[in-house]
Amino acid sequence: MSQFDLEAENTMTANDYKMDLSVPRLQSLIQNIHWDKEDVKNLFEALVKRFKWSKQQTLDFDTWVAEILYTVETHKIDLNLKLGSKRCNIIELVNETNIDDNTLLNLLGEGREKDLEEILKDLSQQDGVDRCLIEKVREIVSAVSSALTVGQKKCLKDDMEEHLFDLCNAVKDCFGWKPRITQMVSWCFLALSKYSYLLQVCTGEGKSCIVAMFAAYRALKGKKVDIISSSPVLAERDAEDWSHFYKQLGLKVDCNSNKSNEEDLKQCYKCHIVYGTTHSFAGDWLRHHFLRKNVRGDREFHCVIVDEVDSLMLDKGLEVVYLSSKMPVMQYLNVILSRIWFLVCQHKTLDCGKRAGPIQSFIQFIQENTDICSETDVLDILRLAEDKGIFPKGFSEDTKHLNAQNIIKKLECVGKTHIVDFFRLIETKVPDYCFSLFSEKEDGTLTKLNRTNNEEVGDRHEIPLLFLKGGLCRHLFSDKQTLFNSVEQKIRKDLQFTSPEITPEDSHITGFQHLVYSKLRVWVENAFKATEMALGDEYIIQADTVVPVDYQCTGVIQSNMKWSDGLQQFLEMKHQTKVSNMTVITNFMSNVRLFTMYGGQVFGVTGTLGNKEEIEMLQKLYNDMHTCAMPSFKRRKLFEEEGTILDEEGEWLKAICRAVYEKVNSTCYRGERAVLVICETINRAMSIEKSIKESVQGVNLKLYTKNNSGPSEVTGKPVQARDVIVATNLAGRGTDLQVCGKVNMAGGLFVLQTFLPLNTRVEQQAFGRTGRQGNPGSAQLIMCASHFSMPVMVKMLTNVSLLQMLALLRRLYISLLDRDTEAQRQLTEALKLALKDGFHNQSWQEMRAALDHLLSCLDTLRKTNITDAKEARDSLVGERLSLYLTRDIPKMKKREDLFFDYLQLLDEMHEKNKNSKMLSEIVESMHECWGLWLLTRFDENESKEILKVRFEDAMGSVREHLEKGRSPSSAVSLYIRYGNALRLQGCFSESVEMYSMALEADDQDFIALYNRALSVMQQQERGYVSVALRDLEKAGKSVEHTMSLTEETLTNVVITGTNPPARHITGFTKQLRARLQVLKRLKLNINEAVNKLKIAHNNGGGVKVTECHVFLLLDIQSILLHLNDFANELVNLQSLGLTQIFSLDTTFSLTGYISKLFRGI
Repeated sequence: MSQFDLEAENTMTANDYKMDLSVPRLQSLIQNIHWDKEDVKNLFEALVKRFKWSKQQTLDFDTWVAEILYTVETHKIDLNLKLGSKRCNIIELVNETNIDDNTLLNLLGEGREKDLEEILKDLSQQDGVDRCLIEKVREIVSAVSSALTVGQKKCLKDDMEEHLFDLCNAVKDCFGWKPRITQMVSWCFLALSKYSYLLQVCTGEGKSCIVAMFAAYRALKGKKVDIISSSPVLAERDAEDWSHFYKQLGLKVDCNSNKSNEEDLKQCYKCHIVYGTTHSFAGDWLRHHFLRKNVRGDREFHCVIVDEVDSLMLDKGLEVVYLSSKMPVMQYLNVILSRIWFLVCQHKTLDCGKRAGPIQSFIQFIQENTDICSETDVLDILRLAEDKGIFPKGFSEDTKHLNAQNIIKKLECVGKTHIVDFFRLIETKVPDYCFSLFSEKEDGTLTKLNRTNNEEVGDRHEIPLLFLKGGLCRHLFSDKQTLFNSVEQKIRKDLQFTSPEITPEDSHITGFQHLVYSKLRVWVENAFKATEMALGDEYIIQADTVVPVDYQCTGVIQSNMKWSDGLQQFLEMKHQTKVSNMTVITNFMSNVRLFTMYGGQVFGVTGTLGNKEEIEMLQKLYNDMHTCAMPSFKRRKLFEEEGTILDEEGEWLKAICRAVYEKVNSTCYRGERAVLVICETINRAMSIEKSIKESVQGVNLKLYTKNNSGPSEVTGKPVQARDVIVATNLAGRGTDLQVCGKVNMAGGLFVLQTFLPLNTRVEQQAFGRTGRQGNPGSAQLIMCASHFSMPVMVKMLTNVSLLQMLALLRRLYISLLDRDTEAQRQLTEALKLALKDGFHNQSWQEMRAALDHLLSCLDTLRKTNITDAKEARDSLVGERLSLYLTRDIPKMKKREDLFFDYLQLLDEMHEKNKNSKMLSEIVESMHECWGLWLLTRFDENESKEILKVRFEDAMGSVREHLEKGRSPSSAVSLYIRYGNALRLQGCFSESVEMYSMALEADDQDFIALYNRALSVMQQQERGYVSVALRDLEKAGKSVEHTMSLTEETLTNVVITGTNPPARHITGFTKQLRARLQVLKRLKLNINEAVNKLKIAHNNGGGVKVTECHVFLLLDIQSILLHLNDFANELVNLQSLGLTQIFSLDTTFSLTGYISKLFRGI
């Protein structure tokens, strides 16, 4: 879209009475401020009379009316609003002959602060607000306001009034301004409440001040106060901004979100008031109780104040915080994940919507998907096909001696009809199957090749196939479950483990192999999900790491979050970044659990509490919780323009650019404005920014999509005229945009929401960026129907009556446009007549009738699909809320209750083994077993009673095994851990025993073999050289096997990626190459030791062992060149149990040499 196109659409008429400008403004009063049509006609009549008696016929009537109506619209004036000293309504004000137009416009734009009585009157009209509470608030605020005016508190009669007086004075001393009446009233509502209370406080109304004053009050009462913000940036900012205020009151404040040192955290939690996030408070509780770091000291959960409470309690109530628990053996799962990813990437979604499997020869497909699986059976059928003339003679013998690639080449001569005939033959041999063959047309549709639509399949198993050229085909899948089943079975068939898993009898903890089998289906589903997720929508890549984005609610880049069940790893493989290991979660706390720990002392403020259903849900979840919507200190002037939904993305982008162009350019009745465009995802923000840059000239365009890059460029200075900020939901919640006076005079900041928000609260938060603190502002929704989620579209389509109405509107649209044009012409003629004839009743009645007719036509043309979309969205929100309470919370509570049981068991183990040298090994093994049980045995559909019994049985067994020094599962990590600890204590015989137990579970574990050889050589019992030699030779072969698996992982992932730029090596390739290099150097170390042992063995001598740090596997130069890659791999090797390496020197033994000679004789 060009600049010329936009200018052409904005061209004004030269006819003074055509009313192109004022008619849309009149219509807007009805649509957007909900004026009654009769009142609009009365206002228009008053304006025409004013224009006539003020003798302004030299002015353009249309522009003059449009300017006044735009002011009415901008300041959201209705007939109930009393203006000026006479407190009259707008029509009465327009009829005033003793005020000029400038005075009229100033009166329309006035924005005085509400007094106490107006605020309390608004509060008294809300349902559920205690009238006695309102009277108490009136008494306190009146008394304190009077005392602040005279500067003395002698007249104050109770403790609470004195506290409020002191707090207000402290604010004034620190910041130079007194808290507003609304802030004092808000404070009273919180301070007077004995139980949890949530306040809705409009954006820009000073929530931080209310929070700080209430926090100080509770702290002065002897309570420890926690303040939770929606981001660490806000928490650190508020703690710093209000530190002087707290200090003046003798209170200590700190922030926990910027601390990692244990001593710093301990000092932080000694403060009266601590700012932070849910992540930091929950994480520190886990550090205190799970890791037993004692960072919280004796701090109790007295009181919490939550900023943006709706987001944290509703949208993120189920969000779970956990401390990372390393289980290094999980890295061995990456080869399985790479196989899944390799196979999934060979699938393709066809234009018709069906999924097609990997490309295969039809021979290979038959072997894999039917009972004819043996090579002999396939050859028999091929020979039969030769006999029937389907294939040429000798075809079966040729394929017998060819590999897969050469078979494909051989099949190039096989035509479509031959394949159809061959599958008919197959069906006679395997009557349980029938094959439906399809070919794909150029338009993407599928055509059946071998049977009609009416041909019955019966009880046979139908296998649909897409036929390709040269005897190749793809398996077709009509639904996801069949697709997932197919991939899962193929991966399961190819799974191979070095040895069968041996789980101790009476153990309830399964090992590694059971974990793979139990999670395989979930991994397959997440692999397909990763192919569908889009970079720049659900996630970004930052510092070679895949990072989730909370695009639906806040737009925040969640740097400390990772997806579970393989999804994170598949996305990393997709973009070939460094692949992280899957984690076993052993500790966790949800936001809901965190808030319930404060009992009935949860207080909060937010700009949007939500609708009735959301508030009721909060009240059910947190007992005795009350809510209240605090009136704004000035009348809010947010003007919402009617939104629109476009069918095509191109039209949607064009509409956005047009809206931006119209707002940033001045008109004859207003100046230039600024625009905030809020986008659903980073990708769409970039697309919209590009379109605006190309089509709207002369604007100051800013992109704000990343919270971790700092918003100072956007929020650091006031927004100016012609500024256009394109942002994600980052700018929709918590971003305080200051708007310059020139923009406010022109109508304020215009917020353009370009998608259907997740719920009403997200929508209101976005619109809350403008129209703040009594300043004007407007907002609009412009959405694209193709961007709607499938559930929303389904909900909209179920409203058949609405669709029928819309179809009718489409049929009438052209005729209505003609009627609209004719109605506007009639109004223009009636207006001219009225102005010409004076105040004759007939001409004025004709003018009113013409306006009535025009407004009726315009109202008929109004689109209703915005309402329909919002209703569909709200209906889905209601369904989610219902499931939230009945399904999601109970499931999460089962898991968390078990975790608290585990913490109790952990305390008992610490107490019982406090003097044991193996305490850390026992605890680490407990964590592993608990995590594995939770991962493989926890069933959220079971009752909590059954789960508790199973947990107690399992962990009782774990405890018993650990106390006997035995592993409760087939995992070898416990024995290696024990063996290493014993070896460091000089207990070589015991350590050898532990490594041997590990090898009973997995005889191919090279670390157990390597470490046992070391202990044997250090023990130096008779025949130790031969024993160590056997172990190290076996360890070398095991390292080679591990290298081959690593190479397979590298190949599987690299082959699925796009070709990188020349000389560009991906993070994934660097990571795997570093791992291979480390394994290669370990193999060399083992080979050197083997050679020394062979010499010692042949000479009847011994060896001297020299231990050194595992980092010395590589030379310093290699490590420095690729520091991070090699260091990570070496640390990983350490965590697997290879805590050291060794070198050997042969030693001469005369006795041994003579013994060797005699054995030779």
